[in-house]
Amino acid sequence: MLYFHFDKRMPGFSRKYSLKRRNAFAYTFRVGKSVSVRVCKLVCAKSRDRMTKVGISVGKKIGNAVQRNRAKRRLRAAIAEHLPHLRPNRNLVFIPRPEILDIPFAELQRDILSLLRRAGAL
Repeated sequence: MLYFHFDKRMPGFSRKYSLKRRNAFAYTFRVGKSVSVRVCKLVCAKSRDRMTKVGISVGKKIGNAVQRNRAKRRLRAAIAEHLPHLRPNRNLVFIPRPEILDIPFAELQRDILSLLRRAGAL
């Protein structure tokens, strides 16, 4: 019998890039500037950390738990390829909208790239 171990995190989206603490989210929302596109909103704030930290905040407007988790997975996958290119010393919080579940992944990637450029994170 074969056993496989699957890592739940995306290969490019490790915990070192994650915004974890409640006060870090609160600081980012309080101080940060927001930019939005059709599928997502981005709040960006400077931080004292050397690395850029990314958080995802999914509200219940997205749908039930399955849909919220799917939105987070899609967003993580779209962000993962841009992580090495992000400017340092930033906190980024992505807030997806319900449309994120319906659009093709290529379009989601374009929107995320557009968001990051407009926020000055790239």
